[in-house]
Amino acid sequence: MRKENLNLFQQIVQAHNIACTIIEKDFSNLYTADMELRGKLFSDYDYSEFREYLLKNCRPGKLLKIHDEFGLISYALCLPPLPGTQRSGNTPPYTETMTENTYLIVGPLLKEVFTLVDIQKIMFKNKLPDMLYKDLSAFYANIPVPPTLKTLEATLMVISENLFSEKYELVEPREFSGITADSSSAFRRINQDPQLAISSIEKRYEIENQFLDMVSTGNYNAATRLHAQSKKYKISPRSANALMNTKNLLIVLNTLCRKAVERGNVHPVYIDDLSTRLAILINEAHTAGELEQIESDMIHKYCLLVRNHSMKNYSQITQRCITYIDFHYAEPLSLSFFADMCHVTKSYLSTLFKKETGTNITDYIHSVRIRHALVLLHSTALPIHAVASSCGYTDINYFIKIFKRLNGTSPKQYRAQMAQ
Repeated sequence: MRKENLNLFQQIVQAHNIACTIIEKDFSNLYTADMELRGKLFSDYDYSEFREYLLKNCRPGKLLKIHDEFGLISYALCLPPLPGTQRSGNTPPYTETMTENTYLIVGPLLKEVFTLVDIQKIMFKNKLPDMLYKDLSAFYANIPVPPTLKTLEATLMVISENLFSEKYELVEPREFSGITADSSSAFRRINQDPQLAISSIEKRYEIENQFLDMVSTGNYNAATRLHAQSKKYKISPRSANALMNTKNLLIVLNTLCRKAVERGNVHPVYIDDLSTRLAILINEAHTAGELEQIESDMIHKYCLLVRNHSMKNYSQITQRCITYIDFHYAEPLSLSFFADMCHVTKSYLSTLFKKETGTNITDYIHSVRIRHALVLLHSTALPIHAVASSCGYTDINYFIKIFKRLNGTSPKQYRAQMAQ
C-alpha cells in the first residue's frame, strides 16, 4: 500500500506539471532534485550538502519548504519506516533513523517567472560568469510557476495527510545553499559549458514519445496526462506574437498526432480528413480560448480515430475488407463479393473475419451503414427513404428493421429525440 500511495502522490503532483522525485534509499538520484543544476554548473559537486540538509531538517509530519541560492523552491516530505522495518548500520542517531525513511521532493519551481534582471541577480549572488547567462535562461525557462504557492502548499498538505495517514505542518528552515562561503563548495570548479537545458530537452522528448505511444493505441486518459506533463517543458517562442506561437505549437502537435495514429494502423484517408479539419480550425482561430479548445479536442479526436478505425491486429485480408466497406458502404456488398475480391473461399473469409473482429462480415457492413445513417438523421433533413438509399439500403422496411435492431428505436423516433 505504501508503494501505491507513493506512486499516486507522484502522479497527482506531476498532473500539476511539477516534478516529483521519490529519493532512493542511498540518495543516488538526489541530483535530480534540482534538475541537475549544481551537478552541471560545478564539475565535482556531489550533493552531500543537500543530503545532510534533508537528514537534519526533514522529519515525518513536516512539509519542508526549501529556498535555495538559485531562487528555486522545493518541498520535501519524509515518511517513516513501515512498522517492523529493520534498521542497520552504526551511524549517528539522527542518521540511523532518517536514512531508513522515504523522502519525496516536489519541485523545483519558481514563485514567479524570472526576468533578465532576476537571472543577473542570481548570477551576481553566486559569482557566476556572464557566459553562463544563456544556459541559465534556458534552465529557468523550464521551471514551472504554479498559480499560487499557497494553493499548491494546501494541496500538498491535503494529499499527504490522506495518502500517508499523518497530519503535516509546513516548515521553512534557513535557506539551503550548496555553495556557501563556509563550505568546500565555495571552491567548486565551474563548468565552462554546463548545457543546463539538455536534461530538460531529453525529458521532454521522452514524455513526448510516451504521449505518442498512448495516442497510437487510443489511450486518451494516459495521452492527456502525458501531454500535460510535456507542457511544463517550454519551447522557445518562434514569434513575438503569442497567438501565432500557440498556433505553431498546435500545428506541430497535429503533425505528431497524425503520425502516431498512422502507427496505430488507421487508414490514411481518415487521418488526412481529421488533420485537415484541425489545421483549418487552427488557422481560423482568433483567440487563445479557441486554440485551447482545439488542443483539448485534438487529442480526444485522434484517440477516438484509433479506437474506431485501427486495424493493427488484423490480417491483410481483413484490413482490405474493412477499408473497402468503410469507403463503399452504399454499394451492394456481400460475403461472396469480398471472397471474390480477396481470392479466397466464403467459408475461409467468414471464419477469418469473425475470428479477428468478433463479428461476421454482414453485421459489420450493417454497423458501418447505420453509423452513417445516424449522422444523416442528426445533421440533415433528408427523408427516411433517402437516408436509407444513401447508406446502401434499397428496401426501406429492411433499413428500419436493421436500424431498430442496432439502436433500439426507429429512424423516425431517433430523429425526433435528437430534435428535442
